[in-house]
Amino acid sequence: LKKGDYEDSGLLVALSDILRYSINDSKEMVTLEEEFQQVENYLRIQTARFPDRFVYKIRLDPEICEEQVPRMILQPVVENAVTHGLENQKNGILELCASAFPWGREITVRDNGSGICPERVAQLQRQIQQGGQIADAQDFHLGMANVHNRLRYRYGEGSGLSIESVEKAYTCVTIRILEERE
Repeated sequence: LKKGDYEDSGLLVALSDILRYSINDSKEMVTLEEEFQQVENYLRIQTARFPDRFVYKIRLDPEICEEQVPRMILQPVVENAVTHGLENQKNGILELCASAFPWGREITVRDNGSGICPERVAQLQRQIQQGGQIADAQDFHLGMANVHNRLRYRYGEGSGLSIESVEKAYTCVTIRILEERE
């Protein structure tokens, strides 16, 4: 800051917030706003590292920003989109949106990146429905399996992840959170 490098100082603050958030295991539940803030910190860092790779858009319905959700449910999904969907892109777009519905909440993470071939999408959907691990040789979907299983355990069968994708066009991961069961 003394040198007037406000951009780098902002990135350092974002990185320190991410580190603090990820190692603080005292809070199992956080607000949607906190989850979105940590993802935005991650995206700020990634877009600074790769300024021509992608831009991001975030929409969080103000009506639900204070609602409690399990911690770290967005980071693995967003990280997957950046790493595998937008990795080799120019002018990519990543959109993160959370909305309220009468049955619960829905969060979508959509990118216009490389997409996933139909066979792999079908395989992932089968593994999701069976509640199994969603991993390949590199284990790059392990975090998504963890998120899916945590949501199903906490909110019931209809909650969790679903994946829609068209190869060389887009991928959209939808996180559904049904009203919490008593």
